[in-house]
Amino acid sequence: MVSRIEHQSEGIAGADEARKYAQNHRKYVGLMYRPMLRDLRRLGLSGRCLEIGSGPGFLAAMIARQDPKAHITAIDISPDMVGLASGYVKERGLEDRVRLVLGDAGDRGFMESLGRFDLVYSTFSVHHWKDPEGCLANIRRAAREGGAVYLYDLNRVWWLGLVPFGGREVRQLRGAYSSPELRSVLEKAGFTGITIRKHYGGLLQSVLVGAVGVAQ
Repeated sequence: MVSRIEHQSEGIAGADEARKYAQNHRKYVGLMYRPMLRDLRRLGLSGRCLEIGSGPGFLAAMIARQDPKAHITAIDISPDMVGLASGYVKERGLEDRVRLVLGDAGDRGFMESLGRFDLVYSTFSVHHWKDPEGCLANIRRAAREGGAVYLYDLNRVWWLGLVPFGGREVRQLRGAYSSPELRSVLEKAGFTGITIRKHYGGLLQSVLVGAVGVAQ
């Protein structure tokens, strides 16, 4: 197994970079999020939702359109991304059910100010976090008792060392956790009853923790 590159931050700085990021990813969102949307629909995960690392707002809008009962608070650490996502959501007439908020999942006080949720989810973000255990502990506390946490991220596959080129995509994979590593981080953050599934030949992985009993 190729060793992990610690904390591969790919922070978005500036409105132009945020727009470029959105343009580059827009054409792939249907494919990227298909397994997650299918899981949410199959498992009936809905209600009051919290999205961590909402980026351009694509996924929040997709979930809101798929599930008319969902009300989503979507947070991101980048003010430019929050502004871009707010415009995207408003253009689609979803601003009454999707609220964009500037904030950091690593800030316990901020996270507690948002309240509790039926579903807390995050996509393609865990491998960026400098303090994953702290962020995950805050996420665990944000899920109401009986709620669920769903994480969706890259998986550091064994054959990565055979790839003869670099680039952003390879750096992202090198920064991702393997499934055993991710399980270990989750357990250190206080999670139990963890289910991990692989998608797209193992390049992506999803984590579901249901019926989360939140300890104070």
